[in-house]
Amino acid sequence: MSVEEEERTAIECAEQEFNFKEFLAKFGKPEILKAYVLLLADYEKNSVHTNHCVIKMLHRLSVELGFVGMMFQASLFRVFQKIVLSPLAKTERYQEITKFATYVIRQFVEVAEKNKKVFMEMLFWKGHREASEIVDGYGSYQGKVKQVWSEDQEMEIRRLFEEHSTTEEGDVIENIMRDMSDQSKTRGQIIRELKKQGLIESAKDLKRPNGPKRMKGWNEEQEFELRNLYDRFKSTDDPVGNIISNMSEKRSKAKVIEKLCALDLVSDRKDLYKRRKRKPKNPWDAGEDDLPINDDWSSGESGKEGPNQGESSDESSAQSTSSSEDEGDQSDVEDEEQNTVGDVTNMTVVISQLVEKGYKDQILWIQKCIKRKADDKEKKDNTVSVPIVPLTEENETAMEDEMFLSFLRNIGITSPANEQEAFWRIPGEMVLQDLRNLEIGLTLDENDQPVSADKIKVMQTATAKGAKK
Repeated sequence: MSVEEEERTAIECAEQEFNFKEFLAKFGKPEILKAYVLLLADYEKNSVHTNHCVIKMLHRLSVELGFVGMMFQASLFRVFQKIVLSPLAKTERYQEITKFATYVIRQFVEVAEKNKKVFMEMLFWKGHREASEIVDGYGSYQGKVKQVWSEDQEMEIRRLFEEHSTTEEGDVIENIMRDMSDQSKTRGQIIRELKKQGLIESAKDLKRPNGPKRMKGWNEEQEFELRNLYDRFKSTDDPVGNIISNMSEKRSKAKVIEKLCALDLVSDRKDLYKRRKRKPKNPWDAGEDDLPINDDWSSGESGKEGPNQGESSDESSAQSTSSSEDEGDQSDVEDEEQNTVGDVTNMTVVISQLVEKGYKDQILWIQKCIKRKADDKEKKDNTVSVPIVPLTEENETAMEDEMFLSFLRNIGITSPANEQEAFWRIPGEMVLQDLRNLEIGLTLDENDQPVSADKIKVMQTATAKGAKK
């Protein structure tokens, strides 16, 4: 084998989460904005798609990232003036530009009432800092400069956070600011230091939830509970998933794994990975976990069928060759029974149970992903699988719940095929009509009940398909 072939075989691919806002912020530079404005100046010669792309980028910078001050530029306002005063301004071709121009000018007027210097600022191209200070006040951006924290201050804020995060009284940051020895630290500086130390992932973690309290620290009782749950489930196929399902305080998988390692309960993170089973020829030989339809929804039916199939398998091995015909007939009966599991009533119950468990937003999130895939397939028929990336802690929690994962399997969403894939996926081979029916079937009424569950086509898992073959 040559050196080039060895290098090629050594390459491994792995998925990474893509932070779109961080990527988008790279376009918020004066030289890039100047190029977009120059392109927009030729709006009459540009195609509709080109003008749309320019306005979309300006919209992302000013609205999504919050740097509307970057749009306060005389050259851009001259272009807006030509378009708005043009007799073609109300035509569909320039409607998007006119709408965006109106928004920017209104924002400019509001800022001008508080900051008279904004009229001079129009003569200069601006970056993130200048754009923020024009709107929020000069010097306000200084709060984003990194501040030096001494070792004693780092220990103090860690202690105060652990103390106040476990109480339900008042705002966590305000309580920390009140008890800190250095009263000059601002709210923003404290939040950034907490993020730096890994105590929180974002400012959203500091909000008091309406439901069960989400605590970031671990007290002695929780550590004791974690030890007991680890001893109980360490030999199972999915130790971390089972631990999370039985915890009194729900936490993300990453937090649980991190704590297990900190307690020296495991020496290697790989010991906590979910163990994948080979697909058996007979779906009942692998136990209840590999049933075609997870018994979270129909424990009564699945619980009865599994053992019976196992007994028939054992009896057939002891019988003569003539019993193989009876076994073939029995497999046909199994196929018919499996096809009846996903009827309208069952899918209605499935969705209703998920809503009762607090997964309403996650169902709507999956519906939105399905709709996006269907829209994309309608424009261009492709067979590319689309990963479902949980960007919020609530979505991440749902993706660690076996009940929710069983629901995803039933509607045709597939689990990671190997260790290099990190996310579940909407199969690229799903036909457009099935995607549209699934989108409609996940719709909830004003009472959070599924109204068109009959539209959903329940998919059989790979295990069931292998049994038929």
